[in-house]
Amino acid sequence: MKVKFEDIGYDPFHNVNVYACICPDCGLHIFEFTDDDVDDKCDSDDPEVMFRSSMVHHGYMGLDNFCNRCGRKLDWGDYHKQHQKEHSKGENRKY
Repeated sequence: MKVKFEDIGYDPFHNVNVYACICPDCGLHIFEFTDDDVDDKCDSDDPEVMFRSSMVHHGYMGLDNFCNRCGRKLDWGDYHKQHQKEHSKGENRKY
């Protein structure tokens, strides 16, 4: 199953909404992010689209492929698979 992306509430101290990437098996909040992390140009209310608009996801999805609680391999969706293919093309170059 794919990682869940959900709106998990509001932080009144920082005046921002809080979102999470959640393990589909055990419910662990793998990563939390806020409105401040989302690109200003993003006009979607979908937490997954908002996560992908931030620069945070570039490093995070590559580093965290397994849940720290249950050990499940995390499926970050089609976007992550496409991103991996683009980077693996450069590894097979002949010089």
